[in-house]
Amino acid sequence: MVEYVDVYKPTVGHDMCQGSDTRWTELLNTTMAPARPNAVGQLVMGFGVAGQLLGRS
Repeated sequence: MVEYVDVYKPTVGHDMCQGSDTRWTELLNTTMAPARPNAVGQLVMGFGVAGQLLGRS
């Protein structure tokens, strides 16, 4: 079984243009992956996936 977990919606308002105390994404100096989630962004996405697995989303 495959289930979709929306990791975009919880990050709205926490993009790389926000201040360092608000953003959950960091800009990288590469063309391959120009941005990646920071520690808080990874945590939020992990909770989303865990919630889906545990049926709490």
